Amino acid sequence: MTALYCIAAFLVSFVLFPVVLKAARRYNLVDSPDERKLQTEPVPSMGGIVVAAGVFLPLLVAAPGLPAYEWFVMAAMLALGMVDDVHNLSAKFRFLVELVLVLLLLFFDYGMLLAGYDVTPAVLLYLLFAIAGVGIINAINMIDGIDGLSSGFGILSCSIFAVAFCRMGDRAHMLLSGVCAAALVPFYLHNVFGSKSKMYIGDGGSLFIGIILVINTFALLLGWSPFIVARFTLFQTGGFVVGAAFCLAVLCIPVFDTLRVMFDRIAHGIHPFHPDKKHLHHRLLELGFSHFGASTAIILTNLLIVGVWYLSFVLSCPAYGQMLLVVAMGLLSTCGFYYGSFWCERCQNGTYRLLRRLGEASHLEHTTLWLRLQRLLDTL
Repeated sequence: MTALYCIAAFLVSFVLFPVVLKAARRYNLVDSPDERKLQTEPVPSMGGIVVAAGVFLPLLVAAPGLPAYEWFVMAAMLALGMVDDVHNLSAKFRFLVELVLVLLLLFFDYGMLLAGYDVTPAVLLYLLFAIAGVGIINAINMIDGIDGLSSGFGILSCSIFAVAFCRMGDRAHMLLSGVCAAALVPFYLHNVFGSKSKMYIGDGGSLFIGIILVINTFALLLGWSPFIVARFTLFQTGGFVVGAAFCLAVLCIPVFDTLRVMFDRIAHGIHPFHPDKKHLHHRLLELGFSHFGASTAIILTNLLIVGVWYLSFVLSCPAYGQMLLVVAMGLLSTCGFYYGSFWCERCQNGTYRLLRRLGEASHLEHTTLWLRLQRLLDTL
């Protein structure tokens, strides 16, 4: 039955896409180019509506048992992003609303578990997960800078979470993850390969994906919460640390790249939310990669990180060892690559020449297969 609901999510997104695209053009709901954006002409940016409809409609039929507050938080985050797409809300206001929604999710999901325990551990636990939740949302939003990256990463991460929840027996969140991945596929195809049918997912879509990943992360990690809260041994409970290592592996590159960019901005006296072109995908574009090549390279690298974590899990590595391994891979694939590539460029060494050749090879826009797929998508 899960497969049928995923197919339904795909079909809803597929059918609704041209309808929303036409409406976005008619009402001028577009993302206009400026000095920090990569497009050269206005592009419709209401893709979040397509993805959200593809998620909500099958779930309403499936009735998986998601609590009302999770529905509310997803809808509220979608609305926040869509308003931001139209009116350009301030970063402080958006951050405040995101924080309130994450705290609301934490309170209704796990607030009752804190009853009867000391105030300090409860506050610290809430603070830890609130920071993590808002961080995940903004990490997904910040990687939405090139074609196919946020949607492709959403497909990958939601698919992995769906497998994890299937093994845990959590049908509700398995369906949520599965239909989200399926609903993203039609959008991804149009966003990457379309020309006349290209549409951006917008802040509405990226925040929507982000809150779903937060819900999944909390659902997976806080399944251990009765033991954690009772003794407040967050980093002494092997099961929790293994779960945290898994979640960090799934979200690895967006999280570590966002942290790198924010610390770099702070170090240069710039506001941490000030937009720039210092993300990993921007560096790959500077090295000659196409949008498709850069997004695919990042997604495959993140998949490799998940694979290495899974190997350490299968080999029964200690919980802390798994966490340290994921952290090391995250730092290497973001900070190591970003700053190391500049050193290689200055030296003009073999690694730099290899990166340039890979970048050139990623330009497939004029191949026969690409053009055929583009014509097909533009006529749908």
